[in-house]
Amino acid sequence: MVEIQGRFKRIESAFNVAAARVHPPCDNSSGSDHSPDLSDLVASFIEKEGQIVLREEEETSSDDNNLEDVNERLRKLLEGLSCGEERMRILSATMEVAGTFVGDISSSKRHLMAFLRNKGFDAGLCKSSWERFGKNTGGKYEYVDVRCGGDYNNRYFVETNLAGEFEIARPTKRYLSILSQVPRVFVGTSEELKLLVRIMCHEMRRSMKHVGIHVPPWRRNGYMQAKWFGFYKRTSTTNNYEMVNTYDTTAFKGCKEEFWEAKGLKVMVGQLSIAFNISAVEV
Repeated sequence: MVEIQGRFKRIESAFNVAAARVHPPCDNSSGSDHSPDLSDLVASFIEKEGQIVLREEEETSSDDNNLEDVNERLRKLLEGLSCGEERMRILSATMEVAGTFVGDISSSKRHLMAFLRNKGFDAGLCKSSWERFGKNTGGKYEYVDVRCGGDYNNRYFVETNLAGEFEIARPTKRYLSILSQVPRVFVGTSEELKLLVRIMCHEMRRSMKHVGIHVPPWRRNGYMQAKWFGFYKRTSTTNNYEMVNTYDTTAFKGCKEEFWEAKGLKVMVGQLSIAFNISAVEV
């Protein structure tokens, strides 16, 4: 991270010198136009994206988590899933029909959405999709959510077979013991789901490597997170009227994989060069 910041500092200095030649400073402060200084842009970029990388490293790089530590984290997480009056109402309604769906998964989730709406909940069928990023392949997924208070950021994710999303071939005993704790019917917030997915992806990777199985792209944390936290379209039906809204969850950044590779760095330099009309900058 220190090396990366050093490279950005050199880019910043070079651009500031070139930008000063192209756009010399003006003493007249009466104008309304304001172009942020490049150093502010670069510093903001480093601060924003650096926090993401550090957070990912803190969450995924430690391999010394023993089974007791993982079980304790899951225990605290699962305790939270049984709190909240609105959540428990949604869970109770979902449990009524969770075992009755057969056949097409997409059709089952649409029926779940309709059932919850008939129960008075602001439920919707969300269809997420994402392009390839880093080492993760593109894909799509469907899930049901329930909004609270009309706020699209305040919602519960509803799954009737969440544990099934983490089933793998030739699981170790350790992994099976952890998977057995994942609830089949899940009603949780985005933070709760993100944490659960992160824990399970780490354990999936550990289990696969232990038995010598290659970890496929669709079992990586970035791909799994994209299922619920990527770009999505939400459909809700009320009185035979279907409403479709599109949401771009810009907070989702995928994984840190290849994020700081030279390719990404060159892209950013190129974009800044265009913005400042600079032909070349030595890094």
